[in-house]
Amino acid sequence: MPRERELAFRIPFGFLAGIFSGFQPVRGSLIRGNFYKSGDRTPEPHYVSWNFVTADKPDFHRSIDFGELCLGSDRHTCIN
Repeated sequence: MPRERELAFRIPFGFLAGIFSGFQPVRGSLIRGNFYKSGDRTPEPHYVSWNFVTADKPDFHRSIDFGELCLGSDRHTCIN
């Protein structure tokens, strides 16, 4: 059974704009994504992600499994 978790950290908007051309951040808006660590090439393969992944095999790029990310604001003031 999935457990709820919350994480807060900062990623500079300039960093995101450098990766995603045309990225126009709006403080307080919601975007969707996931964060993961893949250890598939280690002696003991392992995987972990911030948001629960429902695929039978690890697949961290499925938007259906993305969580909500609030840009530059307290999560209670995010706009949908």
